[in-house]
Amino acid sequence: MFWTRPRFKHHFRVDVVAEEKAVFLSSDQQHFVLKGKTYVALAPLLNGINSLDDIVAALEGEVSPPSVWYALAELEKKGYITEESDSLNPDQASFWSALGVDPALAGPKLAKAKVEVSVLGELSPIPFTNLLESMGLTVAAEGNLRVVLTDDYLTEELAEINREAQTKGIPWLIVKFTGLEAMVGPVFVPGQTVCWECLSARLKGNLKVVEQAVDKMEGRQTVIPGVRGGLAAGEQAALSLAALEIAKWIVKNETSALASNLMTLNLSKSEIQFHAVQRLPQCPSCGNADMTEARPLVLESRVKTFVTDGGHRSLKPLETYQQFAHLIDPLTGLVNQVVRMGPEESQVHLYFAGENRALYHGRYNLKKLKASLRSSSAGKGMSDAQAKASALCEALERISGVFRGDEPVRKKFSYRQLGDEAVLLDACQHFSQRQYEQREEINRQEINFYYVPEPFDEEAVIDWTPVWSLTQKRFRYLPTEYCYYSYPEARFALGDSNGNASGNTLEEAVLQGFFELVERDCVALWWYNRLPRPGVDLESFSEPYYGELREEYSRIGRELWAIDLTSDLGIPTFAAVSCRSDGTGSQVMFGFGTHLDPKIALSRAVTEMNQSLSTLDVVNRGQAPLEDETTLKWLKEATLDNQPYLAPDPTVPAQQVTDYLPPFHQDMLEDLEYCRRIIEEMDMEMLVLDQTRPDIGMPVVKVIVPGLRHFWARFAPGRLYEVPVKLGWLKKANTEDELNPIPMFW
Repeated sequence: MFWTRPRFKHHFRVDVVAEEKAVFLSSDQQHFVLKGKTYVALAPLLNGINSLDDIVAALEGEVSPPSVWYALAELEKKGYITEESDSLNPDQASFWSALGVDPALAGPKLAKAKVEVSVLGELSPIPFTNLLESMGLTVAAEGNLRVVLTDDYLTEELAEINREAQTKGIPWLIVKFTGLEAMVGPVFVPGQTVCWECLSARLKGNLKVVEQAVDKMEGRQTVIPGVRGGLAAGEQAALSLAALEIAKWIVKNETSALASNLMTLNLSKSEIQFHAVQRLPQCPSCGNADMTEARPLVLESRVKTFVTDGGHRSLKPLETYQQFAHLIDPLTGLVNQVVRMGPEESQVHLYFAGENRALYHGRYNLKKLKASLRSSSAGKGMSDAQAKASALCEALERISGVFRGDEPVRKKFSYRQLGDEAVLLDACQHFSQRQYEQREEINRQEINFYYVPEPFDEEAVIDWTPVWSLTQKRFRYLPTEYCYYSYPEARFALGDSNGNASGNTLEEAVLQGFFELVERDCVALWWYNRLPRPGVDLESFSEPYYGELREEYSRIGRELWAIDLTSDLGIPTFAAVSCRSDGTGSQVMFGFGTHLDPKIALSRAVTEMNQSLSTLDVVNRGQAPLEDETTLKWLKEATLDNQPYLAPDPTVPAQQVTDYLPPFHQDMLEDLEYCRRIIEEMDMEMLVLDQTRPDIGMPVVKVIVPGLRHFWARFAPGRLYEVPVKLGWLKKANTEDELNPIPMFW
């Protein structure tokens, strides 16, 4: 480089120790030593005043010109010197130099910037504009960067500001400096980065689900909860940080933290955090809304690579978790946290991942649901990695199923108008005529998971959602309110998670969703008919985990066993059951599992049993309330004596692993074809709704098979009554009066 007025970088303190023939360079975070008489002689002259010629002349006779040039080249190579700049004062130059930015470059960028400051609400901009000017920035009525001061990142006024910025192409950002947690950024650059709509979607989605539901029910605008006031010292700290970060963005631009992060300052913890903000590909403001259009479901060959825990997968659990871990963040993530429950050395591997968004519809008692056993998304497995990945995947699955308003919907038709394109809702929900007649009385009881909607009106004009028929290879239509959670105009159905599943691939997700349908169908046949079913010999499965788990259960005073629930569908399905081992047979809990591979089916049932038991343990220790009367009544009153169907049928031998002929294949597509044939041979149809969201990326589906039963209390005629007789489990079908009066509460 050709040097005009070289100097040590502004942030260095320079100490020359002639006796040691050394020069010491020190800063807040760096310390360097230059050894040799050349550096001792040269250092005092590197002051930004002397030119290169001045330096060579001053050292004539002491240091040769080539040695001077070589020493300067070495200092430049190591990043110790720079060219003097008059665009910044010494303090400013020192700051930028310490950040690795040449003050000669920072000065002109700061001078060129014009910052427009807007205020929403009763806030004063003056303290902030003073800080900006102290950074060398110009505050103007119209600028090339706009800063909006507000006390709420979700106020609707920001939507209009966002639209205006998109039109004019002006970068802008928000600063919230009130309360205990200040927020700054990110900088929205139209056409290049996320926009406010992307950010607000994440912020709203990460609020407590109960808070959102209550806001919606009571007609309130959703806001970020928090302290609105604050101390002057705290506000000054927040504004100073904001001014500093804005200046850094102006100088460093895309390498600045504000380029892709929302920064928070927690005044109670004196903690700064950066929260990555993801752009929504389908954002109506800055993305492509056409990405959500319905498309025919194309399934491909998928070879399995992991088949030992939780299911047959194309990736190992840890790989799945790592692929989607970037979606975890307490403020801007889709999942606010993934937390292990219980000690790491325990064989009960369980993780919670935020709230279960499938529960909150505005139709249920929100307080009770918040304190129910399924109020959180959860993951389980025989290993820690499987449980952790399972929790994250369930949370993403639930989020993908929440109605947003950008879903492919065929609007405003009646069932009669759609003709054979439509699927009759009653074939999917199975509420009986009596339940509809008694719906007001049933709903007044506010029993979790037992809400009876209005009877379906075939003439009603409603929204319909396209679902792909794997049987007919065409789109058919179901009411949108049945297909998604939290649909705002629900009358005839409430979206639930039955058949919803995520996977590493679409094929994997469809399989998991189908297995859940089969599981729930088998459970309904057993539970409501209170059928004695064969036990399962856990030792025959040669899985050491079961022995270790039984020992752990024994230490906490519980027994564990499994029973076979496999139905006419022929797909292995099990219930894992546990009760207290004190002879009372009380506090009975259970878990269920279905899979073509009986070993996977059993492991799912057992690990789901762990999930319910871990939550129950928290309740028993008084660490969390349980205000669900159905579950409380069950825990207090249900025993093996008064619910004998929970125990293995003593009249038949226990099932061995060899009693199940594994029909699974090495390719998931072959498994799917096998399952589809089972359904079609029974004159049923397999439908799939692709709920995959572009901004999430994890394949999520809802599988629907009209005719298969939910395990919630739904008592219309059909398989619930017919299959037990068909298989010889009952001599005659039960009547609705004779069914189990306890609704499934899981």
